[in-house]
Amino acid sequence: MNRRFSRVESGADLKDFFDRGDIASRENRWNFEIAWEVANKVGGIYTVIRSKAYVSTEEMGEQLCLMGPYKEHCARTEMEDIEFPRGNPLLDAVNTMRTRGYKIHTGRWLVDGNPQLILFDIGSGAWKLDQFKSELWEKCHV
Repeated sequence: MNRRFSRVESGADLKDFFDRGDIASRENRWNFEIAWEVANKVGGIYTVIRSKAYVSTEEMGEQLCLMGPYKEHCARTEMEDIEFPRGNPLLDAVNTMRTRGYKIHTGRWLVDGNPQLILFDIGSGAWKLDQFKSELWEKCHV
């Protein structure tokens, strides 16, 4: 098998990729990154996600959304509470979840790039845990 590798000669070679999500928006492409350590410092994964936030935001812009658990002690210093603007499809999804009784926080992560966040208060969905387990078993045998 023949493989060809090329090197990036300068940052200018990457300029087409770092358009703050213009192309992704036109093509309706999204990147959702879901992790326990989004805006929630626990260990090494937090460092990885945080370190790539700037480049990911430069590439995807508003088409990037990080999701994780809402931990109040971390959120006080890690995020700025901001609602999504009208017309944003994420706002519709978040509001639907809220009307169903889930507590969801939206905003910006206070790291380089300031990616948008959706953080879930895990406790607000605990009352449906038995239903979730039952549905997983019935549909997926998990």
